Amino acid sequence: DGYFEIVPNKKASALPGTSATNDAYVLKQEEEEEEGHDSMLLEHNDTYSLFAYQSEWFSIACIFVGALFSFMYSTPQVASHRWRLGICSWLCFVIAGVATYICGIDRNRFRLAGSSALVRLIVFALAMLLLFASYPIGIASALPCLVTVLAELRVHTLQCKALPKRITDEWCSHMFGGTENCPPLKLMIFFIVLALDGLVFGWGYVNGYNSALLSNDENPSSYLRPAANAFMLGFARIITLNLALILLLACRNICNCCSHAVRARYESFRAKRGGNRRGTADNNHADTADFVHRCFGYSIVAATFLHLVCVYFTYEDSLATHTFLDSYGWETFGTGWCALLLLASIVASSNETLAKTNSRLFHQGHWQSIALIIVLIAHGAGGISTYYWQIMVAPLIVYALNVLVRYCQSD
Repeated sequence: DGYFEIVPNKKASALPGTSATNDAYVLKQEEEEEEGHDSMLLEHNDTYSLFAYQSEWFSIACIFVGALFSFMYSTPQVASHRWRLGICSWLCFVIAGVATYICGIDRNRFRLAGSSALVRLIVFALAMLLLFASYPIGIASALPCLVTVLAELRVHTLQCKALPKRITDEWCSHMFGGTENCPPLKLMIFFIVLALDGLVFGWGYVNGYNSALLSNDENPSSYLRPAANAFMLGFARIITLNLALILLLACRNICNCCSHAVRARYESFRAKRGGNRRGTADNNHADTADFVHRCFGYSIVAATFLHLVCVYFTYEDSLATHTFLDSYGWETFGTGWCALLLLASIVASSNETLAKTNSRLFHQGHWQSIALIIVLIAHGAGGISTYYWQIMVAPLIVYALNVLVRYCQSD
């Protein structure tokens, strides 16, 4: 029941009455495979192990963040809440360390009833319960753990094979698209995206600082720390911009439809010059588009964690009455929790191997990005995020047209 790969048998000798060819292949188990070969075969159900693996690391980061903030939040509380938050946060630190060891060192070393997935399920279930007990700060970090628990349960139910070390050891390289050999074009794209993030952060920072000052002048009893509120809205603007750009990037069908005539003339020109490199150009274009997609996705994830940090400090610094809720309301917290839950599922399904082997699971995870965009429309004071929906309305219309074009082309 191990993993197998197909490797060329270069030293195969001809049998009596037959001739040796360069296409002779042999089956060889993964333990005996040569270094550097990357033709690992994953069965359809086994891709759930890859989904769970990525969800584990997203949840581990959330556990550390949730435990840290729960401990910091416990200090100004009354004795009963201080002990509850303090004990739960320290236990979360211990469980996060155990989860890091299990998922990072040897995922299959510990087994329960012959299943390593059950061990990981129990670990993340304990972390989830402790984070829920660390309310209100720990709830946001508990939701990604819930996604991981469900993923581990699915892995155990399907009796998926354990991921080989080749996949787990090279996971970062696959996620970053081979940044160790990054061409100048990708570096230029990376710094352009970084510059755009910096500009939109500055816009959000100024807007958040001024809105906090205005709120404090109009209602002194509902105090907001201007600097913390500015950082919070600055990172929120980064999330908004990258969601809009990643949505436009997904509209390839409508772009191809609009640029069909231009491409036809370009290909005709290339043919007259004695060369047709359309296949190479298409491959390079797809590779560049995938890298841009990754840059937008990483910006969203990084800005989300930083936004959560700033939310905590904005909440904590709003004096002892915690009038942060008076300014933003519980609907902001509720939609934020839902958005983090959806983001955890999207991140867990974002893998090239998973997309090629189990396209259904990949698309199910990525379709949740539309739900994420809709949820964030209500992520604001009074149940509406003003700047967000104004920025997202145009990309949503273009994406709807792209879906319509794709549907017509499929017919």
